[in-house]
Amino acid sequence: DADPDEACAYVVDAGAGSLLAFGGAPQVPDAMPANDAERVSNLFKYLRKIMSDRRAALGRGYAGLDDYNARHDGADRMYSIAVVLNGVAELFELVPSVEDRLDSLMREGPRYGMHFVLLADTQRDVRFRMRANVGQSLVMALADESDYLAILGSIRGAALPEGNGRGLVRQGDDLYMFQCAYACGEGVPVQAAISERV
Repeated sequence: DADPDEACAYVVDAGAGSLLAFGGAPQVPDAMPANDAERVSNLFKYLRKIMSDRRAALGRGYAGLDDYNARHDGADRMYSIAVVLNGVAELFELVPSVEDRLDSLMREGPRYGMHFVLLADTQRDVRFRMRANVGQSLVMALADESDYLAILGSIRGAALPEGNGRGLVRQGDDLYMFQCAYACGEGVPVQAAISERV
């Protein structure tokens, strides 16, 4: 329900293409398959330009985008940007130049209102140096307990999620199990709920 003037999302799908369905939504200026290397490369050039422009606009006088927007109104406000990358391992193979660009954008992005959602099959798909820039990990069903440990740290006493749509998320020192659902028809919202602390 985000206002397109307040937030937008770009989607790059290297998976089955299910996220391409979000293309055309008012908040999604572009959704592209990862095998369209030219469009993907142009998107990352565009994101670097936005980052450069915002770095100049915010300078040293603002703590970040929220601070900037609190002191400006109307057309001077800047929108938040989410970039959803589905199948990062495949994306890096299809468009190798993205990896280094993504690393620097993830490092600086949050201050300038640019956030990244990386969807990966295993924790090894997200390079080690990038993981240092990941603020939150939602972990769905993985192959074995060691994969959970690598992403979430200690899971002592927590039952591993079973069933479709169940996962674990760490918030501070606490670990929570969540249940999510996906849109399966027109007008059906995507929903997620934290069900219990484990």
